[in-house]
Amino acid sequence: MSAGPVRFEGQDVPRDATVVERVNVAWPDFTPLAELRDLRVLRLTHTNPHRSPGGLPVDLEPLAAVDHLEVLVLRHYPIRDLGPLRNLRRLQVLDLSFAPVADLAPLAGLGSLRDLGLRATRVASLQPLVGLAGLERLDVGHTPVADVRPLHGLPALREVELDGTAVPPDAYAALVAARPGTAITPP
Repeated sequence: MSAGPVRFEGQDVPRDATVVERVNVAWPDFTPLAELRDLRVLRLTHTNPHRSPGGLPVDLEPLAAVDHLEVLVLRHYPIRDLGPLRNLRRLQVLDLSFAPVADLAPLAGLGSLRDLGLRATRVASLQPLVGLAGLERLDVGHTPVADVRPLHGLPALREVELDGTAVPPDAYAALVAARPGTAITPP
C-alpha cells in the first residue's frame, strides 16, 4: 500500500480521510475506498434529475473492508445486495432510500444501527430488524411494507415513517398502541 492518496471518482482522497462526500457520482466504484481504513462517513447522493446513476447494480463488496464505517448514505443508487454490509458492526446510520434493495437479512446483526432510511425501496419484510435493539429511526415510506409487527419490540425506536405503505389500519393502530411515545406517520 502506497502512502499517497487514493483516487475516487476523479478526485484524490487522503488515506487518512474520515469523511468522503460526493454528489451526482454516476456509477461509483468503491474499490479505492477499501484502502481508507479510517473512513467513518461515506455520503453519495444523486440529485441530478437529468442523469441516471446507472442501471447496473452498484457493488458494495469493497466497503466490507471499511470496518470503521459509521455513516453510509447511498440515496438513489441501484443497490440490490446488502451482503457486503453484514460485518460493518460500527454502522449507525444507513440510508439507501430510492434504491431497488429488497432483502434486509444482511442487516440483522448490525446492533449499532440507529437510523435506517429505506424510503421508496422494494423492502417488504421488516423481520430482519427484530434484533436491532438500538434502532431509533426507521423510514420505510413508499415501500410495499404491510407487516409492522417486527417493530413492536424495538426498545429504542422513536420515529417511524410509514406514509405510502401497505400497512392496514388495524396493524397501524396496533403499532401505535405498542409504541407509546414513538412518532409514527400513518400509511
